[in-house]
Amino acid sequence: YSENSPFSALFMSAHNSDIFIEKVLYQIPQLRATDPSEFLNNRIKLLPHTRIHARRNKPNNYEDYIKSGINYGKHGQKKIYWAEGIKWGMALDGRFMFGYITVNKMELKLREYETYKGFYCGLCRTLKKEYGAAGQLTLSYDMTFLSILLSSLYEPESRIVSGRCLLHPEKKRMMIGHEYAAYAAHMGILLTWYHFRDDWIDERKPAAIVGLRAYRRAYLRARELYPEKAAHIKRCLARLDALEKAGSLDIDRVAGVFGDLLGDVFAVKEDIWRNTLYNVGFFLGKFIYLMDAWDDMADDEQNGSYNILLLRKKKLYRDTDSGRACFEQDCHRLLTMMMAECTAHMELLPCIRDEAILRNILYDGVWNRYRKRHSEREPVAPENAERAKAAGT
Repeated sequence: YSENSPFSALFMSAHNSDIFIEKVLYQIPQLRATDPSEFLNNRIKLLPHTRIHARRNKPNNYEDYIKSGINYGKHGQKKIYWAEGIKWGMALDGRFMFGYITVNKMELKLREYETYKGFYCGLCRTLKKEYGAAGQLTLSYDMTFLSILLSSLYEPESRIVSGRCLLHPEKKRMMIGHEYAAYAAHMGILLTWYHFRDDWIDERKPAAIVGLRAYRRAYLRARELYPEKAAHIKRCLARLDALEKAGSLDIDRVAGVFGDLLGDVFAVKEDIWRNTLYNVGFFLGKFIYLMDAWDDMADDEQNGSYNILLLRKKKLYRDTDSGRACFEQDCHRLLTMMMAECTAHMELLPCIRDEAILRNILYDGVWNRYRKRHSEREPVAPENAERAKAAGT
C-alpha cells in the first residue's frame, strides 16, 4: 500500500511469491457473481501461467492487511482469493500526479483537517458514483487539492453526507461533494489512463496494458465529456516524451511541458479566472515534475532512466562535497521559485472558503516529501557552497 492513497493497491508486484489481492477482487463488482480467475484471465487478459486460487484461510503473511470486505461463502466461511506466481504488478498510487500535493496535518486546526478529509472522502465517493469501485483506485491527494481549489473559488452548492466505506467501516465519515468534484474525478481518470498509455509505449510494462484495458471504458467516458482536455493531455505527453528521448538539458522547457498539461487541467472553464488558474497549475506542474526528478535521482541513475536534474548534475557539477552541496542548493532554490510563482498566482484568486487548507498545502504540505527525503540523504558539509559554485564546481 502506498502512503499516498488508501486505494493504491490494485495488484502488488513480487517475485515467485504469493500476492494477497482479495480486497481488490472484492471491490470489483463482477467478482461478486463470478470466479476471479475467469474475470482476470478473460476480461483483463492477464499474462499466461498466472493462477488464481480460492483459499479458506488467509495467508499468515498478510494478517494485518485486510480486515474488511471479505467475500463470505455459502456457509459463512471466509473465502480468500489470492494469486500465486505473479511476477509483475500494478499500483495506482497517484504516481502520475506523484502525490506531492498533501497537507501538513500538524499545522491544521482539527476542524480544517476534518474538512480536508471530507473533500478527500467526497472525491472518493464521486469516483465510485461516476466510475464504480475501479474508479476509486485512482483517488489521489492531487485531485483532492484541485477539488478544494475550485470549490473555494466558485463556491458551488456543497452536498455534505456521512457514510461508511470499505476501508473505514467502523464509523461514519463526512463526505463533501460538489459539481467540481466530478470534474476532478474525470481529470483523474484521464491522467491515469494516459499514464498507463505512456508506460506501455515507453517500457512495454505488462501492468500498463492491464491498466489500459481495465480503464478503457472509464477513459472513453471521460474523453467524451472533456475531449479538448484529453487531446491536450495527449499532446503534452507526446512533447514530453520527445524531449526526454532526445535527452534535453533545457530544464525550463522540459518541466514547462508538464506545467502546460496541469495548467490546462486546472483551467476548468473559460472565464475571468481561467488565466490565473492556468498559471497556478502551470507552476505547480513544473514543481511536481522537478520534485519527482529530484526524488527519483538515485533510482533513475541505477536504471539508466532519463532525469533532467541528474543530467545537469553530471554536466555542471563536480562529484565533490562542495559540488553536491551546490547542486542541492540549486535544486532547492529552483523548487522554491516554482512554488513562489504558484502561490503568487493563487493569492490573486478570491478564495475565502477553505483558504487555510489551500495555503497549508501550497506553503507547507508540498514540502513534506522533500523534508523527509532530505533528512534521509547523507548530509554534506561544504566549506563554502556559494564560493565553490562561483569557482565552477
